[in-house]
Amino acid sequence: MKIEFEAYCDNYLVEWEKRATVRTKPRTRLTESIKTENMFVFPLKPFAGHERFEAVDKQQIQEFSVRAACNMFLGVSSFEVDFVTAQCSKLAGAGIGIELPDSAKRVAVAIGTDEMYHAFVANECLADIKRFTGIVPVVQDAGGPADFNARKPPLEHFKQALGPGNEALAEVTLLCFLENNFTEELYGIAKGQTAESQMHTIIREHVMDEGRHMVFFQRLLGHIWASLTEELRCTLGKSMVDFCDIYLTLDEQTVMGGYTSTLRQLGLSDEDCITIARDTILKDGLLSKSDMPSIVNPKHLMKVAGVLEHQPTRDLMLASGWITDEAAVAA
Repeated sequence: MKIEFEAYCDNYLVEWEKRATVRTKPRTRLTESIKTENMFVFPLKPFAGHERFEAVDKQQIQEFSVRAACNMFLGVSSFEVDFVTAQCSKLAGAGIGIELPDSAKRVAVAIGTDEMYHAFVANECLADIKRFTGIVPVVQDAGGPADFNARKPPLEHFKQALGPGNEALAEVTLLCFLENNFTEELYGIAKGQTAESQMHTIIREHVMDEGRHMVFFQRLLGHIWASLTEELRCTLGKSMVDFCDIYLTLDEQTVMGGYTSTLRQLGLSDEDCITIARDTILKDGLLSKSDMPSIVNPKHLMKVAGVLEHQPTRDLMLASGWITDEAAVAA
């Protein structure tokens, strides 16, 4: 496992020279056309076709699209700088208490470089939006969606689950999960954008890097998992399943809350927001846990890293409904 991981990291660095956006492509800039075009309507797609939603003034939709893009760029910048780059610095420097090949540390530096560049692009987009429209990001108040709806932050969850002395393991575990989930979200957003629009191009350029990052963090988690004692594997495996239960379950309350929060940003009445959200849920239905889109990448991460080969963890995933049978693990 160690030799394979080291060989993978060596090859990653060669490919980074050839493919990293920061090294190979001039960045895309927003233009004044954003004053009239729909920049980012991806969050509104579930409501398409609903009578009350279709009655919303097109100007409101356009203004929403710019504000939504603004908030997305702020989220990207904050996530890349405050968490991902900070964690990559630890991987490359002090380490995580588990031996890493030197090439893996250099990959962490390369990824940190990519992420700071992504943050630079996002901040540049924020400046362009402000210059052309006057719109600035809306910072969420405490207790809002950024506060995990009153749930404790995920990092606190992993630190409490793993106990004192395992803080670095908690941080890198969350890093692996979030980088895989974030990449999947970007893929979905890119598919939902108008082809060759400014937003589509910017997100696509970002996704090109994140796809490589995602695979590295799958391999990194596999390297870490193979290095753990059986006792710590059991503890970490349970904390992963609990993470999925707490933060990835898309039950009716969670979906309803997300939909109504989005719809209120259009200036709709509470009655309209609730009606559209409820009708959308009834139309689309609620998925079983094993079919929820939120679990696709985490499940793949755990499979590639060898976590689902661990009988106690696999049993917990089965019991919780994230996987339905042994065939699902092999899929």
